[in-house]
Amino acid sequence: MMKRQVWLLSLLMLLAACAPLTEAPTAIPATTLLPTPASAEEAALTGLRPLTTSGLAGFGDWAPDGESLVYIVATEPPLLYGRWPGWPEFEVWWMRADGSDARRLAQGHSPFLSADGQTVFFLHRPLYSNLKLWAVDVRGGAPRRLLGPIGGLTVHQLDDGRLVVSESGTYTPLRLFDPRKGTLSNLTGEMPTNSPEDARLSPDGTRLAYPKGQDVYLAEADGSNPRLLSQGGGSGARVWWSPDSQRLAYTTGNHWTDQLMVADRDGGNQIVLLPRLEESGYVASLAWSPDSRMLLVATDAYHQQMPRPTRLLLLEADGSGQRQLLETYLHDASWSPDGRTLALSRWDGPQGELTSRDVWLATLTDRATVAELPPPTPEPVPTPTPPLPLPGADLSPEQVIHRFWKAIDAGDHLTAWACLATQRRACQGLAYFMAGWQCVHRAHVVDIRPMYTEMEAETERQMFQVRVDLEMTEDCFYGMAPGPFTLLVRETPHGPWLIDSFNTGP
Repeated sequence: MMKRQVWLLSLLMLLAACAPLTEAPTAIPATTLLPTPASAEEAALTGLRPLTTSGLAGFGDWAPDGESLVYIVATEPPLLYGRWPGWPEFEVWWMRADGSDARRLAQGHSPFLSADGQTVFFLHRPLYSNLKLWAVDVRGGAPRRLLGPIGGLTVHQLDDGRLVVSESGTYTPLRLFDPRKGTLSNLTGEMPTNSPEDARLSPDGTRLAYPKGQDVYLAEADGSNPRLLSQGGGSGARVWWSPDSQRLAYTTGNHWTDQLMVADRDGGNQIVLLPRLEESGYVASLAWSPDSRMLLVATDAYHQQMPRPTRLLLLEADGSGQRQLLETYLHDASWSPDGRTLALSRWDGPQGELTSRDVWLATLTDRATVAELPPPTPEPVPTPTPPLPLPGADLSPEQVIHRFWKAIDAGDHLTAWACLATQRRACQGLAYFMAGWQCVHRAHVVDIRPMYTEMEAETERQMFQVRVDLEMTEDCFYGMAPGPFTLLVRETPHGPWLIDSFNTGP
């Protein structure tokens, strides 16, 4: 799936409110300090272990000393549609890195620790309100509101403890908030980017990098003297500063031909780290090592490709080598401050029986050390998922539409889910889909009329106007009824027709 901030904010729209659940940590045995790898090619992971076990947790941030961390816990299983109206709820928790002393701090999400490790900053959206920035002491006590309400709030921290504040999707300037003084000041003048949530000030506060349209720019901290770093490549460009503020990693967009690049703080010495994201998949998350020497990159398949587990790669910042550390379903990964431990937000995949997620830890060392360690305890074998009953390639688009609605009418949600395009299945797992459609009692296709056909590379699309007679329960989600137009896609020349979307207009 997707970067930590974006994933946490988008996940807010997927979880429903409920009474808080207790988060039970799993104790982590003490281990001998293992050597760190001298290079990416020598690296290996060992000691992969769950830190939480509720299936409702996601990683937040490490404490500066690496002895503890903060994370979020959802207050009910992550089903797509819940009671309405109401906002989903999260809780901010603190725990020692050995799995002990877990405690709830506040209601909220997107937590990160202050530079001294004594304060947790987090976001919270009360019912019928915009986001607010809050703070709470790690020792506990009453949370205190710092900023807001603000729509689409995004925050990141500088080395000196000040916070860079932006409002997503607006043209307001980036602002600096000093938690110690409680002061808020403009960082930039006229907003230099139409994606302020993706703009990043270097940790030392001296350089600004940001996407603007399809390009990536570098500027002074106040947005002045902008200069083009990367031109073209789509609308999904992103930037990540190294901890020492000397290098910048960036993607050129969201197309298969895009690249993951690294440049120095002034835009020079550009190095290609991943030359073709078509093969590796798009960059879902990226984290620099604490010493700014390596990058931890999680890549996911593009929507045109078959869904697959996330590949966790370790890359040398100078382009001299790389290694795949792990292939599993991940939301993100993060380094401990000493660079010896990785924190992973793992989940069970789009077709899992439970769409659960937990925080896991793993030790980063070298392959020679791993070869000398006792064999690891095997992970529990997950419950086998049923085979996916994809429509036959010989079925027409109209027949696939009938197949979908007949399955919904019969309560055969697996067959209906298999009629969806691969990206829709990857983004909306089977458990989400079942939770959403179980309120439909009866479905009958009344009429199908073709609208248009188009070709894009090897992908063929057809739009149909479809009239469906539906009977739904009163508690059905208000947006459940599909629009009158259905778009189908043939993802490969000889593959089956699949439903890409239901639309309200052609």
